[in-house]
Amino acid sequence: MTTPLVMRPFKPEDAEKVISWVSQSPKDLFYFSSQFEFPLQKNTFLNYCEKNFDAQSHVAFSFLDPQSQEHIGHCELKAISPKHLNSTIAHVLVCPTARGKGYGRRMLTQMLDYAFEKRGLNRVGLAVGTENTQAIQAYLKVGFQIEGLIRDVLRFEGEYFSLYQMGILKVSTQNS
Repeated sequence: MTTPLVMRPFKPEDAEKVISWVSQSPKDLFYFSSQFEFPLQKNTFLNYCEKNFDAQSHVAFSFLDPQSQEHIGHCELKAISPKHLNSTIAHVLVCPTARGKGYGRRMLTQMLDYAFEKRGLNRVGLAVGTENTQAIQAYLKVGFQIEGLIRDVLRFEGEYFSLYQMGILKVSTQNS
């Protein structure tokens, strides 16, 4: 069995590392979040964090390699609804040097465990660009299903992009 990643609450001092992972190109930042402008500034990201993160409805985590303690990932669970028992995974990001090594799937598995077991949620959704095949494969491998297509919903450098709406139910994780 694979050792779980260290999953800890995001700290403001994590911001520079996260920003460095999306600072190479505007498209890297667009994949991370279409709401930010390139280049992403530390104050902009920290203002977003301060405005949005709270223990009840929007939480963010940093992931560290258990052996090296290197910060290798970031992920958020937002729009947590205690009434409807659902939420959305957002801003999933793996350090470029750590990609392709299974860290993304491990992060997602731990996020789903947190959502379903610790928060008592029934459903977790997400939206992902249809051309982001590496992310889509990771989501499918942990049990997400494609539920729909949102056509031409985002625009980047004059080109329209579509999103897949994906979701997973708690019962899906119990059956695997």
